[in-house]
Amino acid sequence: MEQQERQTAYKVSIGALLKETPTFTGEKFNYIEVMGKKVARISMIATVIDKYVSPEKPFVSLTIDDGTGQIRIKLFDKLEMVSDINIGDTILAIGWLKYFNNELYILPEIIKKMDVRWTMVRRLELEKSGIAKLASSQSFYPAQPEVQEPMPMQKKAEQEEVETERVDNNRNNGDIKEKTKTSFKPLTTPPTQLTKLPKNIKDGVLEAIKNNDEGIDIDDLIMQLNYPVAEINSTVTELIEEGKIYEPQPGKVRSIS
Repeated sequence: MEQQERQTAYKVSIGALLKETPTFTGEKFNYIEVMGKKVARISMIATVIDKYVSPEKPFVSLTIDDGTGQIRIKLFDKLEMVSDINIGDTILAIGWLKYFNNELYILPEIIKKMDVRWTMVRRLELEKSGIAKLASSQSFYPAQPEVQEPMPMQKKAEQEEVETERVDNNRNNGDIKEKTKTSFKPLTTPPTQLTKLPKNIKDGVLEAIKNNDEGIDIDDLIMQLNYPVAEINSTVTELIEEGKIYEPQPGKVRSIS
């Protein structure tokens, strides 16, 4: 069934997302259509300009800016994912789009610090795809972080919103977990063991790809390996040219054998 397929993590700009109207089924948010693509899961590189940690409830939010707009990443569990993320950091965020209380935000699966130079790489990727033209701003350079301490009333409202939103997420997350559980085959080698890869990067990348019978997103591959991002990308290109792997869809690779 289509509902059980693991959705592509599309590379989009924040401005392109915020410019479009969300699509719902009844009251449930489904996706945002960007250039004919139904975007529900995203891959985004941006700068953290604000971080809020609730003193009372397990909740953290990051406000990120990619130069075209701003959006929040919200975590209701697995808070350790952002324990070392600070204002000013450049991050890669992969996750699901959510819509609650008239706000579009990201529920993350993976968050990783990146070299700031990757913002330029992503900018060029978006310009090549044409998505950059949909951005609400002409500037692609992230705004300088501004630390703003929430007012007491804002903090109270935030905490009340978190409790309501947590219930809403728990109600809807079953769909996401089911999709991932039924369609995405996890690595046969635990991620902790992937750090002990062969010295030959090509063997390591190929092994990780082969461990995913249904293919793996390149962004997910980068998250799982302890090799430099540039070397992983160049190795993937080389393996494709050698005919050992192929790209069944943009941004996803699969072993031929």
